[in-house]
Amino acid sequence: MSASRSSTLNEIITEAQHVEVILYLRNKELRLRQNTSNKPNIDGHDPTTLVSISTWTYNSSKNTSPTSTTQPNPTCYRCYETGHYAPNCPLNDSRRTFDSFDNNAEPLPPRPKNN
Repeated sequence: MSASRSSTLNEIITEAQHVEVILYLRNKELRLRQNTSNKPNIDGHDPTTLVSISTWTYNSSKNTSPTSTTQPNPTCYRCYETGHYAPNCPLNDSRRTFDSFDNNAEPLPPRPKNN
């Protein structure tokens, strides 16, 4: 990656996300091939290849982020845990509507991530 190719932080992040998706799909295809190479194919068709998997659309001319048909693991901005969003956070004592949300409340400090 050259500096002239990705000049802003957003472009670098977008490109890194795009590379991660490509690597994920390649690994997925490799696992699929390894799992199906030992098993006979019932319908006689080849396993799905990377070319036929189109889960991301990337439009660099509009400088937009890639969009995905699959959701990444969400991060809650209330408790900073992964697996849910803030409206569904287990720390919520009751479900609040946007109108009753206290805009002056301080967010929780970041917690160390569980590995």
